[in-house]
Amino acid sequence: MSSTTRVVVEVFKYNSIILLHRILSYASLRSLINNIINNLLHRVNVSPLRALSVSPGLLEQYNVRYTEKWIKRIDENFLEYNVGIRPRLNVPLITQLPRNLRYLSDKFFSGDVSGTIAESLFICLLDELGVNISLVGHLRSLKRRNMFLPDFIIWDNSPAIRLLISSDDYQPPAYAEVKGSTGNIDPIRLIKALLQLNKLLTKQGSCGIVFFAFKNPRNFNYEALVLEVVT
Repeated sequence: MSSTTRVVVEVFKYNSIILLHRILSYASLRSLINNIINNLLHRVNVSPLRALSVSPGLLEQYNVRYTEKWIKRIDENFLEYNVGIRPRLNVPLITQLPRNLRYLSDKFFSGDVSGTIAESLFICLLDELGVNISLVGHLRSLKRRNMFLPDFIIWDNSPAIRLLISSDDYQPPAYAEVKGSTGNIDPIRLIKALLQLNKLLTKQGSCGIVFFAFKNPRNFNYEALVLEVVT
């Protein structure tokens, strides 16, 4: 598949704003996320936000300028991950392995690559919506404090950002946490995203975004979900 091939990624927005101060326990957070995932799969309480016609070459430019990991050629990786075909490894004809051992027959997709693809897709979405991406920066984790923060800070206050943040109290900056997956929609990853946002959304009216790129388990196409989060 050529790196000039375009891939359409459907992006949906969850229709309800997540109010972090109303989530009183981990159990209630888990219940909320499970409900969101169920709604997403059945297209309930979600609205189409944008059908991104993704150019892999442009996606690589976003990757170079905005993502955390030192991973190149996202244009090629994205196309291979989108198709979902994993190369097979050599398996010797000798079948009598020591007890409890099995051969690895297929390569695994890299979590770092899928995360980098998701971050690149998020910047692509912002650019497509008209958000000024020169006002977007990637945050560095406070590792000395063992504190993993949201991925991005967004200083834009144009009408375009209102497509993602509808709160009347919004004042820049907004924070965004990005997650990516090529497998099942793991609720734990979305829970972690909300917990990471919660570390910085400490003031009244603080706003955040969760962007989750995943492979639809029904058609195996890349899709994405946006959650709007306020304190």
